[in-house]
Order: sequence, then structure tokens, then C-alpha cells
Amino acid sequence: MTRLGPIDYDSLAEFSRGKVSGIFGPAFAGLDAMPRKTGLPMPPLMLLDRVLQLDFERRDKSCQGQIEFETDLSDDKFYLGADGYPSLGMLGEMVQGCTLILTGLGFDLGFQEAKLFRLLNHEVQFAGPIPRRGETLKFRLKLDAVMEAGGLLIFTFSGRCLVGEELRLETKSQAGYFSEKELASAKGVQWDPEKWQGHRLLPPIPPPVVASSKRSFSRAELVALSEGRISECLGEAYREADSHDRTPTLSRGNLLLLDAVTEIDLGGGPWKRGYLAAESQVSAGDWFFPAHFRNDPCMPGSLVFESCVQAMRFDLLYRGYSLSRPGYHFEPVPGSGCKIQCRGQVSPGNRRLKIEIFVKTVGLRPYPCLQADAQVHCDGLKLFRMEDLALRLAPEIP
Repeated sequence: MTRLGPIDYDSLAEFSRGKVSGIFGPAFAGLDAMPRKTGLPMPPLMLLDRVLQLDFERRDKSCQGQIEFETDLSDDKFYLGADGYPSLGMLGEMVQGCTLILTGLGFDLGFQEAKLFRLLNHEVQFAGPIPRRGETLKFRLKLDAVMEAGGLLIFTFSGRCLVGEELRLETKSQAGYFSEKELASAKGVQWDPEKWQGHRLLPPIPPPVVASSKRSFSRAELVALSEGRISECLGEAYREADSHDRTPTLSRGNLLLLDAVTEIDLGGGPWKRGYLAAESQVSAGDWFFPAHFRNDPCMPGSLVFESCVQAMRFDLLYRGYSLSRPGYHFEPVPGSGCKIQCRGQVSPGNRRLKIEIFVKTVGLRPYPCLQADAQVHCDGLKLFRMEDLALRLAPEIP
């Protein structure tokens, strides 16, 4: 078993820019000149502040690997909101540490043609409250299995995220290596919400606090909402929230991923509990393409997930649940879980994402909560599905 560590931030950033031998030694120097290989996203999307320990071993078809790394939720992190809580999508991106395990196992050295690393499936169980500013996340990630299916190499990882000794997240992920041809021929997610039958067993939902007739919202209105000018987006009935010292909003700046809400209907969707459609424009100049990955630009699945979370945030705000709750924040319901499927990619040549939210349940006790499924289309291809995310508004607990 090879053991490396500790590895500091500067060395990790150098690795993300393509120098593999700086961490893994001269045996990996041949990878330094390869334009595309397994790697970390470059800053600011590189979320590891330090690696405490990296272990890996490869014998014939037997592979082992694990990594322990930390991330400080300090003021300089772009994914922290004004309320001090991180973007939920960026929390999902923390599993990027698995790429260091795969590099150590030497798969790039054995490929006869360029293979590109992509996430396939991701499951998360929210074991505790969402982390917040000032805390340090310690992530332990382990390679569970390596499989070959139809000529593809597929890897399964499991992970645990702790703050101190308190468990906050548990994850299971599946990823693989693909050729450009295989990525280009992706068939998307095979799921149709109209055919899901479980909605017949779901209870009725409570009425909204505000019965708004406004059904679509522009980018300018969403920017106003992200900056705390609630009534400028949602209307006069929501003006109470404008005076809150700290009111729940959408993510802002580079992390505001919605360009328009094109439709919202609280009695719509196949399950008659709520439907929302939003759009996000894609441009070759988008900030995340140069960072994820080097010479292999694609939109991180974590940001596609984040766009779904923001659409769910909007739904809760539209229902008026933040009006009497100053100082509340968005977080996944502790004890709940969520599943994600990725069956395609968003590249610089794409033009438009369509995000659809299908509400399953709405509850008010102990705090307002929305549970929903989502799907995301990229230029017509259904490439992403999110299942069973339960998001709530919760007060800050000292």
C-alpha cells in the first residue's frame, strides 16, 4: 500500500493544473505532458484545502484506495451565502477527492486513447444540520469496487463528512471513464414523471401563505431576489421580508444559476402538488468551464444539482413561507436522503438548460419543507435526474 500525505493546498492546485508528478513522484512524470487526464477541478472549483492522508494499491485486478481531506468553511469561500451556509451543490462536489485515488492507481497510464472522468450516480444521506461558516469539514472517501461493464471502467466510492466527530453527510457515488464518442452518444435519463404512481398515496398539502397570480420571472427579478429585495421580484404581498435583517434568498453572483422562471403552478405537475420550470443559458464563456476540468471543459454535475436546489428555494419563497421567519436559512432535512443520476454532459457548445421541479409533498412542521423530484434537459437531452430532495427553511441554532 502506497501512502502519501499530508498534501497542502498549493500542491493540490498544481496537480489540478496538470502536474501529476509533484504529488505522485517521478514514476508519474509521463502524465505531466498529457493534455487531458484524471485530475481535480482547478480553483475556485477545487474544494480541497488539504489532504491528510492518501492510500492506494493496485495488484492485477485488485484495487484499494482511500483518502481523508479537509475543507475550511472560511470567509473566502465563494460558495458560502450571505447567511454563512454553503451551497448544497458545492457540498456534493466535495467527493472530487476520489480523482486523487484514481490517479494513484494509474489508470491514465494504461489507457490507449484519451478517457474522460465523469460522475454517473450520487446518493447522499443528510445525517445532521448543514455545516456553516467557521466549521471545518473532514471528508473520508473510500474506493469500494472497480467493475468492467460493456468495455467501460466503473468505480464505486463511499464517503463520510464530519465536523469534529459529528457525522453530517454520508455519500455513495459511481463514476467511470468514457471516450469522447461515448459521451457524445449519451442517451440521457430514462425517466418519465407522468408514469410515477406513488403520488396517489401522498397526503394533501397546506395552502401557500401568499396566493400570487404571477407565473414567470426574469433574470433581473431573480437577481433582486438573490440580493434580498424580495418584493421587487415576487410582488408587494412579500414586502414584509424586505425589512428582515437576514432573509432567505437565492444564491447570488456566480452561483445564481437560474436565468428565468418560465412557469410556476402550485397545483400543477403530474401529481398536482406543484410544478416549476426554469431556464439557464449556457455560454462558452461561463466561469466554470475553464476550471472543470483542465482541457476538458464541462459543467460540474454539482452545479446542475445546485440549479435544481435554487428552483426549490424559489418555490418555498413563492409560497410565502419566509415572511414570518427572519434569520431562517435553507437546508436539507436531517435524516433525509437524495439520489442523483447523470447521463450526459453540458459542454461549451451547448446553449440552454431547462430545469423542471415536480413537488411531491409540502409540510409546515416543525418548519416549512418541500420534497421534490427534478429533471434537467440540455438542448433537448434529459441528462440529469434528482430524486427525493427534502429542503426546508430552518432557524439558526447557536
